[in-house]
Amino acid sequence: SSRTTVVVPKKQVAKATHRNRIKRRVRALMRDRVAGLEPGAKIVLRGLAGADGATSQELAADLDRLLERGRSGKPRRQGRGS
Repeated sequence: SSRTTVVVPKKQVAKATHRNRIKRRVRALMRDRVAGLEPGAKIVLRGLAGADGATSQELAADLDRLLERGRSGKPRRQGRGS
């Protein structure tokens, strides 16, 4: 089975209720997509401030694009400290 973790930093979204709403929405969208993942896949998603105002369709499109990028084997973007 695959494992998904959703992280929303307090620096990005100050209010806990908003952070929790983002996490709930992303987890619900991932539930529909987990069947298409490799068994044992581990995914960490980082929610940003813009996710709170995004529609479900926008979030779904972003998730689909990210998952496709992961399947295609494109290298991930290097963040700070990497």
